[in-house]
Amino acid sequence: MEMVLLTYSNGEFKETISNDVMGMLSLYEATFLKTHGEDILDKAFCFTKAGLASLEPQYLSSNLAEQVTHALYQPLQRGIPRVEARYYISVYEKDPSTNEKLSRLAKIDFNRVQMLHKEELCHISRWWKEWDLRSHIPHVRNRAGECFFYSTVVYFERQYSLTRSVLTKTMIMISVLDDTYDAYGTYEELKCFTNAVQRWDMNAIDQLPKYMKPIYKALLNVHDEFYLEMAKKEINYSVQYLEEAYKEIVLCYDVETEWLKKGYVQTMEEHLANALVSCTSPLLTAAAFVGMGEIATPEAFQWLQSQPRILMACSTIFRVINDIQSSKTEEGRDHVTTGVECYMKQHGVSKPEAVHELFKIIENAWIDINEGMMRPTMISRDLVIRILNFACLYGVVYKYNDGYTQSECTKDSIIALYEDSIPI
Repeated sequence: MEMVLLTYSNGEFKETISNDVMGMLSLYEATFLKTHGEDILDKAFCFTKAGLASLEPQYLSSNLAEQVTHALYQPLQRGIPRVEARYYISVYEKDPSTNEKLSRLAKIDFNRVQMLHKEELCHISRWWKEWDLRSHIPHVRNRAGECFFYSTVVYFERQYSLTRSVLTKTMIMISVLDDTYDAYGTYEELKCFTNAVQRWDMNAIDQLPKYMKPIYKALLNVHDEFYLEMAKKEINYSVQYLEEAYKEIVLCYDVETEWLKKGYVQTMEEHLANALVSCTSPLLTAAAFVGMGEIATPEAFQWLQSQPRILMACSTIFRVINDIQSSKTEEGRDHVTTGVECYMKQHGVSKPEAVHELFKIIENAWIDINEGMMRPTMISRDLVIRILNFACLYGVVYKYNDGYTQSECTKDSIIALYEDSIPI
């Protein structure tokens, strides 16, 4: 249906739309696919959100009322694909027009993929225990389960088992590095570690403090493990791009260490120029490409290194929403200035005003992602969609708090995906 049929000549939406709840719900979901300049969808969003929020649940079927509540809490386009799939299987099952065979097939497929993911999670857990890094470095947190969950958000498909392993191990390694730079290492120690990573040579381990040696050794060993795995598939060229991404991110960590030492509050532009890399999004996207087979060509990695708009939009969502949520918890301890603090100082506004403006930046980044998904590129769409999935992951995990630091926030999703199968 053309949008013009839903509006009056003055551009306002017709009140009769409110009588079609399912249609209004569909229009609401469609507004999250808007591109720049589609002002009519801004109006549609405000109209449908207000209309759906004002509905009295007792006048709707229980299934429809549940869908409305869920959509207002978590729009489909910005949700975690696997979590949303599980939810909509239950919704479809309650629909009076359900095709029983199709419903059964969906449940069987979900449960079979879940079994594979459980096996992979057991493998990752064994790998973490054998790695035994925590016995050498007390500050290292066990995030194997959460990191595996994040990797299945990026790709749940059966054929990407090896790639999930690579991404999960990379996330775990990044967690170790982030904790070390953020809360444990001294200024001088971190300088030594940054220089060692730039050398990327096991001989550089001698220049490091005792507690850093296992971290550096683990970093290079994990990288060598990836190289050997990819060599079997004749795509080991992909690993060199991951190495370069590691070198780049620790340089950005080093910049933040300098800012913290000097007590320097950056402009928002300075903050984002560094933070869009230090947030780890470009590195994790490179790791997500490793192991994806022939479609992850050298040209695809070079495209990533060029910082395409869709990748920077994804990084913006991650960095800015992380800044908003971490600003609630980092007061009272030494920390690198968050985007909230940078914006407040640069523009002379209150914290609530700064947060409001930062949410506008996030919304603009989502529109960039929509356009990036619609615009043809030189690389496979199967690669580009991983960037969208990363954005959905960041948006959900950090929606109301720092879901990475407060890992209990993702507990329900993890249970739904890995513990509870769907009854058939």
